[in-house]
Amino acid sequence: MSAIKLATSEGVILLVNVYMPTDVSDIDSCEEYVDICSKIIAMFVDNDAVRMIVAGDFNCRPGTRFHKIYTEFLVEHNLVCVDSCQLQNADTFISDDGLRSSCIDHILCSQSLLPVFTDVEVLYGMICSDHRPLSALLGCSLNSIVDTVQPGCNGATDKYYPCWDRVSNEDITRYQCRLDELLSAVNIPVDLISCNGECCDRCEHRTLVNMYYDEIISCIITATENVIPRSKVCGNEHNVPGWVDYVDEKHDIAQQAFLHWCHDGKPRYGPSYAHMYRSRAAFKQALRFCKRNKERLQADALALSYNNVDAKKFWKGVTTVANRKATAHVNKICGAVGEQNICDMWHNHFRHLYNSVHTDRDKYAFYETVETIDRQSSVRVTIADVRDAIAALKNTKASGPNGVHAEAFKYSGIRLWTHLSLFFYVLLVS
Repeated sequence: MSAIKLATSEGVILLVNVYMPTDVSDIDSCEEYVDICSKIIAMFVDNDAVRMIVAGDFNCRPGTRFHKIYTEFLVEHNLVCVDSCQLQNADTFISDDGLRSSCIDHILCSQSLLPVFTDVEVLYGMICSDHRPLSALLGCSLNSIVDTVQPGCNGATDKYYPCWDRVSNEDITRYQCRLDELLSAVNIPVDLISCNGECCDRCEHRTLVNMYYDEIISCIITATENVIPRSKVCGNEHNVPGWVDYVDEKHDIAQQAFLHWCHDGKPRYGPSYAHMYRSRAAFKQALRFCKRNKERLQADALALSYNNVDAKKFWKGVTTVANRKATAHVNKICGAVGEQNICDMWHNHFRHLYNSVHTDRDKYAFYETVETIDRQSSVRVTIADVRDAIAALKNTKASGPNGVHAEAFKYSGIRLWTHLSLFFYVLLVS
């Protein structure tokens, strides 16, 4: 199984290619089939895709037990089979002797994508194996391939955050020394300071402003990483709701049974093999139950915390569950797809909105006021202004978009205040 994310005119689409296991009339193959179906949905939920396409060999002839799982998979997750809707009596598998045929290759998609698919057909003239290729045209424009997606991984990774609440006086002193050392290597853009600031539209000046800012922030981040203690926040990739209540005990029994089976030489029959086989099946059944009833088990856990009168834990759990399916970025708004197109759409919207009422009198009054301002004499950002502004910041707050916390500024020193004073000055006058 493999998957990629596509940025299209219909939003971000998760395209999954699958080769489902063959039914060999045992429990393991059935469990593997269900497990792959679960992984497909897990990839979709854990990414910011808004629609999904699943295509490949599903190995589920009508009337078999896999076909029942396949049908439940469609209904439960609001998917439709494109080829079944647009083709009749089509066969994608033909045995080598020509005596057996069936349709086991399919293209599944979210219901909103069904009208976009056209020209669905089985290419009977192309013979490369006992399967016949299934072709379809997706009628939307492709902007880019966003990323490849690894099956069974939801992108949860370990993250490190500075623990400013645990810093000692020695840590603060070391942080100030390290930050001063890094800032001493930052080049102050003399050309910006000497700029007259009157209608300056020089691109190189704007580039220098951005570079100056990036160098200052880079010094702060580097000093923080080198000196300040950090805490590790682990991803919850393997967190299974209901594990303690339904799975934990069966997992321990299955683990012990497996070790006994290995100790006996891994026999293919006998008491140890039967115990290992049954305990593993019970464990997997409990695990599948938890995965299939994930939302209900989460709701039960929230209800339990509410009954225990733990308001903080209850609302924290509600927020976590409610935001889990939220996408990291908006993909499509009013026909605009992609970050740049959405920004342009809002830019045009507010430009027309703010200019919908013509008031020439106010416009000319504004121009006259601007012309009377002496920008060089009125703009003053002193070191004391920066120091007082930093002192007013609150501790233990979230970092800004650049990843810098307020404590990084409050525990800095006069060298950083000086650079910030110069930066704000050149930003205002240039």
